[in-house]
Amino acid sequence: MYPAVFSLLFKGLHFLHVDTPELVVWSPTLLQAVFAAVCDLFVYKLAFQVWNSRIFALTAILMHMTSWFSLYCMTRTLSNTMETVVTTAGLYFFLKAMATGRYSHTALCLSGLACLVRPTALFMWLPLIAGRVAVSSNKMKVVVTELIPVGSLLMASSLLIDRIFYGKWIFVHYNFLHFNVLEGVANFYGTHPWHWYISQGVPVVLLSWLPMLLFSVWTILFKLADKMKHAAKHKKYLAVFKKTLIYNHQLQILLLIFIEILAHSLLPHKEFRFILPILPLTVCLTAPSVYNLWKSRNRIKVLFCVSLFLVNLLAAGYFLLLHQRGTLDSVKYLRQAVEQNEAEDLSVHFLLPCHHAPFYSHIHRNISMEFLQCQPNIDDTYINEDEHFHASPSDWLARKYSNFEKDPPTYIILYDVTLPVCNDYIQLMWTILLYIYCIYVSATSRNRRKWPPTETDFFLANVFMAFRECLYQLQV
Repeated sequence: MYPAVFSLLFKGLHFLHVDTPELVVWSPTLLQAVFAAVCDLFVYKLAFQVWNSRIFALTAILMHMTSWFSLYCMTRTLSNTMETVVTTAGLYFFLKAMATGRYSHTALCLSGLACLVRPTALFMWLPLIAGRVAVSSNKMKVVVTELIPVGSLLMASSLLIDRIFYGKWIFVHYNFLHFNVLEGVANFYGTHPWHWYISQGVPVVLLSWLPMLLFSVWTILFKLADKMKHAAKHKKYLAVFKKTLIYNHQLQILLLIFIEILAHSLLPHKEFRFILPILPLTVCLTAPSVYNLWKSRNRIKVLFCVSLFLVNLLAAGYFLLLHQRGTLDSVKYLRQAVEQNEAEDLSVHFLLPCHHAPFYSHIHRNISMEFLQCQPNIDDTYINEDEHFHASPSDWLARKYSNFEKDPPTYIILYDVTLPVCNDYIQLMWTILLYIYCIYVSATSRNRRKWPPTETDFFLANVFMAFRECLYQLQV
């Protein structure tokens, strides 16, 4: 469903005859920026709903807009970003309706949409919807008149869109569950220990907001314990706890964060972006603590508050402007080269770890392009080109091009760490065109300088580009 948004965007550009490479590259980002702005708006609304304070809401939106991970992810066309936008908006309508004892069909529609965009959104929405049904005086009516009609309409819409795009009836969400969870194919792209989100994921995503979250958690739990202690004296702790769970928005937000982290921790394959939806919830929960630091007259507290924002902005500056920019710069160079030589039959081969560089969307020309394939080996017949190439680059290139059954590409792009182990072969067919800065510190071994690479290297890595020369003479 989510890709359909950008499909319509590209169709619109084509219909208006303005589908230039630049617009094809930037229009999805600009559209996603609009979605990100909507998320910022609902962060403000959600924080106001949670704390009933305009200043806390403004603090929350400031924290969200300066969060390095929000700046890094929210304008990217990832399903997780749309899940975050829809979930934040839906949660605002949900809490607003719960505070008034009503129910919001808008919240239900948004919760269903979030689950259609990314089925793992069920981790957050299932407890909320189950809680709504549990406190309802007429549970069957809620299920029959609210959940089933809205859920059926959204599912039918998703099935219809998939039918149009795939050309056949297909249940994408079952395939998502079967492929990633039941078959465990997602593990092909890496597995992590159960504690990874606690020990690495959350600290990286929240960065300087983490200590403020821990302080806010302690404050909320301390108040809850004090309230329960007082209720126990009157033997009403169950009633008090139930009422607190239903009407205390701070506790609800905290439980949602906990459930989201716990549920994702049970899955072997983990990524930072999977817990992006907890970021708006975190800034809403911690906004009062940050504001109280700022308004205090203690100079150390004020400086600490300022440092919280500066750390995020410095991290955002690095990741937005410097980190892994080489792949983008290389395809930009290729796009310009293609535009200047449209009469020539150009071809490109990305000898990088798969998914490390943009593809046709950034070139937007009918030229031959290849990259190292890395699809999961589902039927045991597929050879992972990525692994084979990086195991022995020279041998792989020799098998690929030495017999001239296939013309070598006009351009090849690879990390400079790969060059020393295949330089002799490359010099036979290509000449160095340019080096492009890519990354300063890498967490992956295939773009490190030493070969074999080690996990402790810190370096300045470049994307190496080569241009084919004298091909006709070589073939002769």
